[in-house]
Amino acid sequence: MTVVVQLSDPHLGRMPEHEEQRIDAIAAAVRAQAPDLVVITGDLCDDAPCQPEQITQYGKTLVEALASLGCPVEVVPGNHDVGNKPDIENDALTEVRYDEWRGVFGDGWFRRNLGGWCLLGLNSQIMGSGWDAERRQLAWLDDQLESCERCVVFLHMPPDLPALVDVVGEKRENLRYWPVDAEPRAALLARLTRPAVKLVCSGHLHNNAAFPHATPPRRWCPSLSFGVVISGVTSVVSQGERIGFLRHELGEDDVHSTFVAVDLPTTRTMTL
Repeated sequence: MTVVVQLSDPHLGRMPEHEEQRIDAIAAAVRAQAPDLVVITGDLCDDAPCQPEQITQYGKTLVEALASLGCPVEVVPGNHDVGNKPDIENDALTEVRYDEWRGVFGDGWFRRNLGGWCLLGLNSQIMGSGWDAERRQLAWLDDQLESCERCVVFLHMPPDLPALVDVVGEKRENLRYWPVDAEPRAALLARLTRPAVKLVCSGHLHNNAAFPHATPPRRWCPSLSFGVVISGVTSVVSQGERIGFLRHELGEDDVHSTFVAVDLPTTRTMTL
Protein backbone atom coordinates (compact mmCIF):
# COMPACT_ATOMS: atom_id res chain seq x y z
CA MET A 1 0.00 0.00 0.00
CA THR A 2 1.21 3.48 -0.91
CA VAL A 3 0.30 6.38 1.38
CA VAL A 4 0.03 9.95 0.10
CA VAL A 5 -0.71 12.79 2.51
CA GLN A 6 -2.45 15.76 0.93
CA LEU A 7 -2.16 19.11 2.69
CA SER A 8 -3.92 22.23 1.49
CA ASP A 9 -4.45 25.88 2.24
CA PRO A 10 -2.29 26.48 5.32
CA HIS A 11 -2.32 30.21 4.48
CA LEU A 12 0.97 30.80 6.27
CA GLY A 13 1.49 34.44 7.12
CA ARG A 14 -2.10 34.94 8.22
CA MET A 15 -1.09 34.54 11.88
CA PRO A 16 2.60 35.57 12.04
CA GLU A 17 2.86 35.04 15.79
CA HIS A 18 1.78 31.40 15.43
CA GLU A 19 3.44 30.30 12.19
CA GLU A 20 6.44 28.53 13.71
CA GLN A 21 4.11 26.60 16.01
CA ARG A 22 1.77 25.77 13.14
CA ILE A 23 4.58 24.49 10.91
CA ASP A 24 5.92 22.29 13.73
CA ALA A 25 2.45 20.90 14.45
CA ILE A 26 1.76 20.17 10.78
CA ALA A 27 5.10 18.37 10.41
CA ALA A 28 4.43 16.30 13.54
CA ALA A 29 0.97 15.29 12.31
CA VAL A 30 2.37 14.30 8.93
CA ARG A 31 5.19 12.29 10.52
CA ALA A 32 2.60 10.18 12.35
CA GLN A 33 1.13 9.10 8.99
CA ALA A 34 4.47 7.73 7.68
CA PRO A 35 3.65 8.82 4.12
CA ASP A 36 5.46 7.82 0.95
CA LEU A 37 4.72 11.26 -0.51
CA VAL A 38 3.37 14.60 0.68
CA VAL A 39 1.47 16.80 -1.78
CA ILE A 40 0.49 20.39 -0.93
CA THR A 41 -2.37 21.58 -3.12
CA GLY A 42 -1.79 25.29 -2.93
CA ASP A 43 -2.22 28.39 -0.79
CA LEU A 44 0.90 27.74 1.21
CA CYS A 45 0.93 31.47 1.80
CA ASP A 46 -1.80 33.90 2.76
CA ASP A 47 -0.87 36.84 0.55
CA ALA A 48 2.17 36.05 -1.57
CA PRO A 49 0.86 37.99 -4.62
CA CYS A 50 1.23 41.20 -2.58
CA GLN A 51 3.96 39.98 -0.21
CA PRO A 52 6.18 37.67 -2.31
CA GLU A 53 8.61 37.28 0.58
CA GLN A 54 6.01 34.94 2.12
CA ILE A 55 6.94 32.28 -0.46
CA THR A 56 10.40 31.93 1.06
CA GLN A 57 9.64 33.00 4.62
CA TYR A 58 6.74 30.60 5.10
CA GLY A 59 6.11 28.38 2.07
CA LYS A 60 9.68 27.20 1.64
CA THR A 61 10.07 26.77 5.40
CA LEU A 62 7.05 24.45 5.53
CA VAL A 63 8.29 22.38 2.59
CA GLU A 64 11.74 22.05 4.15
CA ALA A 65 10.22 20.97 7.48
CA LEU A 66 8.22 18.27 5.71
CA ALA A 67 11.16 17.15 3.57
CA SER A 68 13.20 16.69 6.76
CA LEU A 69 10.82 13.83 7.64
CA GLY A 70 12.48 11.79 4.91
CA CYS A 71 9.70 11.66 2.32
CA PRO A 72 9.43 13.58 -0.95
CA VAL A 73 7.26 16.70 -1.05
CA GLU A 74 5.50 18.12 -4.10
CA VAL A 75 3.73 21.47 -4.31
CA VAL A 76 1.28 23.11 -6.71
CA PRO A 77 0.37 26.80 -6.39
CA GLY A 78 -2.91 28.35 -5.30
CA ASN A 79 -4.47 31.75 -5.82
CA HIS A 80 -2.94 33.08 -2.58
CA ASP A 81 0.48 32.02 -3.87
CA VAL A 82 0.48 33.43 -7.42
CA GLY A 83 -2.87 35.17 -7.91
CA ASN A 84 -6.29 34.24 -9.18
CA LYS A 85 -7.66 34.39 -12.71
CA PRO A 86 -5.99 37.14 -14.79
CA ASP A 87 -9.15 39.25 -15.01
CA ILE A 88 -10.06 39.17 -11.30
CA GLU A 89 -9.35 42.67 -10.02
CA ASN A 90 -6.89 43.09 -7.10
CA ASP A 91 -6.07 39.38 -7.06
CA ALA A 92 -4.99 38.78 -10.63
CA LEU A 93 -2.43 36.24 -11.74
CA THR A 94 0.46 38.07 -13.40
CA GLU A 95 3.68 36.86 -14.93
CA VAL A 96 5.65 38.73 -12.27
CA ARG A 97 3.76 36.94 -9.50
CA TYR A 98 4.14 33.59 -11.25
CA ASP A 99 7.87 34.15 -11.69
CA GLU A 100 8.25 34.76 -7.94
CA TRP A 101 6.77 31.29 -7.36
CA ARG A 102 8.73 29.62 -10.14
CA GLY A 103 11.97 30.89 -8.72
CA VAL A 104 11.38 28.79 -5.59
CA PHE A 105 9.11 25.89 -6.58
CA GLY A 106 9.27 25.59 -10.37
CA ASP A 107 6.47 25.61 -12.95
CA GLY A 108 3.85 24.13 -10.63
CA TRP A 109 3.24 20.72 -12.17
CA PHE A 110 4.82 17.35 -11.39
CA ARG A 111 4.80 13.60 -11.82
CA ARG A 112 5.68 10.94 -9.25
CA ASN A 113 5.57 7.19 -9.79
CA LEU A 114 4.85 5.22 -6.61
CA GLY A 115 3.65 1.66 -6.06
CA GLY A 116 2.42 1.24 -9.61
CA TRP A 117 0.55 4.54 -9.49
CA CYS A 118 1.16 7.72 -11.46
CA LEU A 119 0.66 10.84 -9.33
CA LEU A 120 0.26 14.05 -11.29
CA GLY A 121 0.18 17.62 -10.01
CA LEU A 122 -1.28 20.44 -12.11
CA ASN A 123 -1.09 24.22 -11.90
CA SER A 124 -4.75 25.27 -11.93
CA GLN A 125 -3.88 28.96 -11.65
CA ILE A 126 -2.53 29.26 -15.20
CA MET A 127 -5.54 27.50 -16.76
CA GLY A 128 -7.29 30.02 -18.97
CA SER A 129 -4.36 32.44 -18.94
CA GLY A 130 -3.48 31.91 -22.60
CA TRP A 131 0.16 31.83 -21.61
CA ASP A 132 2.76 29.57 -23.15
CA ALA A 133 3.01 27.86 -19.74
CA GLU A 134 -0.63 26.79 -20.04
CA ARG A 135 0.00 25.25 -23.46
CA ARG A 136 3.13 23.51 -22.21
CA GLN A 137 1.28 22.07 -19.24
CA LEU A 138 -1.50 20.62 -21.42
CA ALA A 139 1.02 19.07 -23.81
CA TRP A 140 2.90 17.65 -20.83
CA LEU A 141 -0.34 16.26 -19.37
CA ASP A 142 -1.15 14.52 -22.65
CA ASP A 143 2.27 12.88 -22.62
CA GLN A 144 1.92 11.73 -19.00
CA LEU A 145 -1.54 10.25 -19.43
CA GLU A 146 -0.35 8.15 -22.34
CA SER A 147 1.90 6.22 -19.97
CA CYS A 148 -0.35 6.07 -16.89
CA GLU A 149 -2.31 2.94 -16.06
CA ARG A 150 -3.58 4.18 -12.67
CA CYS A 151 -3.49 7.87 -11.91
CA VAL A 152 -4.37 10.39 -9.20
CA VAL A 153 -4.38 14.09 -10.10
CA PHE A 154 -3.77 16.95 -7.66
CA LEU A 155 -4.48 20.66 -8.20
CA HIS A 156 -5.61 23.69 -6.20
CA MET A 157 -8.86 24.74 -7.84
CA PRO A 158 -11.35 21.95 -8.53
CA PRO A 159 -12.09 21.46 -12.23
CA ASP A 160 -15.78 21.98 -11.47
CA LEU A 161 -18.20 21.92 -8.56
CA PRO A 162 -20.03 18.59 -8.79
CA ALA A 163 -23.36 18.64 -6.97
CA LEU A 164 -22.92 22.26 -5.91
CA VAL A 165 -24.11 24.16 -8.95
CA ASP A 166 -27.59 22.69 -8.51
CA VAL A 167 -27.59 23.90 -4.92
CA VAL A 168 -26.26 27.44 -5.27
CA GLY A 169 -27.36 28.14 -8.84
CA GLU A 170 -25.32 28.81 -11.98
CA LYS A 171 -25.81 32.58 -11.63
CA ARG A 172 -24.50 32.97 -8.11
CA GLU A 173 -22.13 35.90 -8.34
CA ASN A 174 -19.13 34.46 -6.51
CA LEU A 175 -19.35 30.94 -7.95
CA ARG A 176 -16.68 31.63 -10.59
CA TYR A 177 -14.10 32.24 -7.87
CA TRP A 178 -13.99 28.55 -6.94
CA PRO A 179 -13.56 26.29 -10.03
CA VAL A 180 -11.51 26.39 -13.20
CA ASP A 181 -13.26 28.51 -15.85
CA ALA A 182 -15.49 26.87 -18.44
CA GLU A 183 -13.17 26.83 -21.47
CA PRO A 184 -10.03 25.47 -19.78
CA ARG A 185 -12.28 23.18 -17.70
CA ALA A 186 -13.56 21.53 -20.87
CA ALA A 187 -10.00 20.98 -22.10
CA LEU A 188 -8.98 19.57 -18.73
CA LEU A 189 -11.94 17.25 -18.24
CA ALA A 190 -11.58 15.91 -21.77
CA ARG A 191 -8.28 14.53 -20.56
CA LEU A 192 -9.19 13.59 -16.98
CA THR A 193 -12.22 11.47 -17.92
CA ARG A 194 -9.90 8.70 -19.09
CA PRO A 195 -10.39 5.40 -17.25
CA ALA A 196 -6.84 5.56 -15.88
CA VAL A 197 -7.71 8.63 -13.75
CA LYS A 198 -9.08 7.18 -10.52
CA LEU A 199 -9.34 10.38 -8.45
CA VAL A 200 -8.97 14.16 -8.76
CA CYS A 201 -7.92 15.87 -5.52
CA SER A 202 -8.17 19.62 -4.99
CA GLY A 203 -8.06 22.25 -2.27
CA HIS A 204 -9.26 25.87 -2.34
CA LEU A 205 -12.74 25.31 -0.85
CA HIS A 206 -11.50 24.69 2.72
CA ASN A 207 -13.90 21.77 3.03
CA ASN A 208 -13.62 17.99 3.20
CA ALA A 209 -16.00 16.48 0.70
CA ALA A 210 -16.10 13.37 -1.48
CA PHE A 211 -17.87 13.01 -4.81
CA PRO A 212 -17.41 9.31 -5.66
CA HIS A 213 -20.02 9.28 -8.42
CA ALA A 214 -18.49 12.08 -10.46
CA THR A 215 -16.44 11.15 -13.53
CA PRO A 216 -13.69 10.96 -12.50
CA PRO A 217 -14.36 10.87 -8.73
CA ARG A 218 -13.42 14.08 -6.90
CA ARG A 219 -12.11 14.76 -3.41
CA TRP A 220 -11.82 18.16 -1.74
CA CYS A 221 -9.10 18.56 0.87
CA PRO A 222 -9.85 20.53 4.03
CA SER A 223 -7.82 23.54 5.06
CA LEU A 224 -4.98 23.81 7.56
CA SER A 225 -5.90 27.40 8.38
CA PHE A 226 -9.60 28.24 8.63
CA GLY A 227 -12.91 26.78 7.56
CA VAL A 228 -15.23 28.16 4.92
CA VAL A 229 -18.98 27.67 5.00
CA ILE A 230 -20.45 28.17 1.53
CA SER A 231 -24.04 29.18 2.24
CA GLY A 232 -26.53 26.61 1.05
CA VAL A 233 -24.05 23.83 0.33
CA THR A 234 -23.10 22.45 3.74
CA SER A 235 -25.45 19.52 3.23
CA VAL A 236 -23.10 18.00 0.66
CA VAL A 237 -19.94 18.40 2.75
CA SER A 238 -18.97 15.25 4.60
CA GLN A 239 -16.78 16.73 7.33
CA GLY A 240 -17.55 20.40 6.88
CA GLU A 241 -15.02 23.07 7.67
CA ARG A 242 -12.89 21.18 10.22
CA ILE A 243 -9.12 21.77 10.17
CA GLY A 244 -6.90 18.94 8.96
CA PHE A 245 -5.66 17.05 5.92
CA LEU A 246 -6.28 13.90 3.88
CA ARG A 247 -4.53 10.55 3.96
CA HIS A 248 -4.86 8.72 0.63
CA GLU A 249 -4.15 4.98 0.66
CA LEU A 250 -3.49 3.67 -2.85
CA GLY A 251 -4.41 0.03 -3.25
CA GLU A 252 -4.40 -2.29 -6.23
CA ASP A 253 -6.85 -0.26 -8.26
CA ASP A 254 -8.59 2.13 -5.88
CA VAL A 255 -7.93 4.97 -3.46
CA HIS A 256 -9.20 5.10 0.13
CA SER A 257 -9.16 8.63 1.56
CA THR A 258 -9.57 9.57 5.21
CA PHE A 259 -9.65 12.85 7.09
CA VAL A 260 -6.96 13.53 9.72
CA ALA A 261 -7.74 16.31 12.20
CA VAL A 262 -4.93 18.62 13.33
CA ASP A 263 -5.06 20.84 16.40
CA LEU A 264 -3.83 24.21 15.14
CA PRO A 265 -4.35 27.88 15.97
CA THR A 266 -6.93 29.10 13.43
CA THR A 267 -8.82 32.21 12.56
CA ARG A 268 -12.59 32.18 12.58
CA THR A 269 -14.62 30.27 10.04
CA MET A 270 -15.66 32.34 7.03
CA THR A 271 -19.17 32.22 5.60
CA LEU A 272 -19.70 32.98 1.92
